[in-house]
Amino acid sequence: MERIFFAAFPTGYGKSLCYQLPALMLPGVTVIVSPLISLMKDQVDALREQKIYAVALLNSSLSWEEYRAELERLERGEIKLLYIAPERFRSRRFLNLLNSHRISLFVIDEVHCISQWGHDFRPSYLALRDAIHELHPSSIALFTATATPDVRTDILDHLKIQPLKSFTRGIERSNLKFSVCEVSVEAEKYSLLDEYMQQPRDKGIVYAGRRRETEEIASHLKKRGHRVDFYHAGRVDVERKRVQDRFFDDGPDGLDLVVATNAFGMGIDKSDIRYIIHWTMTGTLEQYYQEAGRAGRDGETAHCILFYCPDNRKLHEWFVKEGAPNKPDLLKLLKLVETFPSVGSFRMFAAEDLELSGFNADKIRVGISHLEKLGFLTEIV
Repeated sequence: MERIFFAAFPTGYGKSLCYQLPALMLPGVTVIVSPLISLMKDQVDALREQKIYAVALLNSSLSWEEYRAELERLERGEIKLLYIAPERFRSRRFLNLLNSHRISLFVIDEVHCISQWGHDFRPSYLALRDAIHELHPSSIALFTATATPDVRTDILDHLKIQPLKSFTRGIERSNLKFSVCEVSVEAEKYSLLDEYMQQPRDKGIVYAGRRRETEEIASHLKKRGHRVDFYHAGRVDVERKRVQDRFFDDGPDGLDLVVATNAFGMGIDKSDIRYIIHWTMTGTLEQYYQEAGRAGRDGETAHCILFYCPDNRKLHEWFVKEGAPNKPDLLKLLKLVETFPSVGSFRMFAAEDLELSGFNADKIRVGISHLEKLGFLTEIV
């Protein structure tokens, strides 16, 4: 029987230490599932700076030669902490490879990504239930900074596990000062921004909802002499890395400000960010607090400002409409499932079989999860 632990701590409260230290003491390998390349790289680099070399990551940033080299280190028993992107667990071959090792601890970092009702949902996280079933880790640890009771319940229901111990801590941080500035039209936000930036500022982030907005805001600020750049998922990896590295650089070549979508998010572990401005409202209160909580990790005063325009909610209504499968899609998916051969009262199929029908792989996983919640499907393992 696995030992299962669930921890919900605020940003900056040292969640990573809760699994990094045990990993070095336990036999076998600790697997850490992490959603972002930058988040994995930051943690691996930090460990190596502490002369902890029994650590590796496996994600799309590696060349084939680098990937093979890390697998060889794993085979030789040189790795204690293995950071893995969730997409890797869709591969049967990869699961078989991991199964040949003793998994002492299976960690899901940013576990709120598994819930369709929380912020920052990642369909790739839906494969982790099967991975846990295949790998039989001795212990499982789930970590998040922001998850409501409903989201925590949804996480556990999806994984089909119940924690032996749950640890939660209040989210209040007295050094964060929150304010909302309401405008009637979008254009007024530029005047607000200019007024705020008139005074010399330390490091800060402006979060916007669309890629185009990040580029326009950054261009506006650059014309006014600010050391600024934009960051979104549409930029190539080398450009995003350059922006992040310059933001962390406190020298004359560094950036004071990054204008970004939420792609510049988890893993931004810089202690002296003095302000976070949200150009647009987030989809959930949890997402807002997660992003605002990147300010003031050093305990000093930091400002979290929301520029609110009533029209902003239309963007999130569009995301909800496009992201969740609608009733016709669910009916179509259910009818497709019914075409597979039956064995008694069961129908045997894999999610990969449904992709041949033209359905998007992510929508298949989300749709199956919805049908399970509605009671139309039951997974047999």
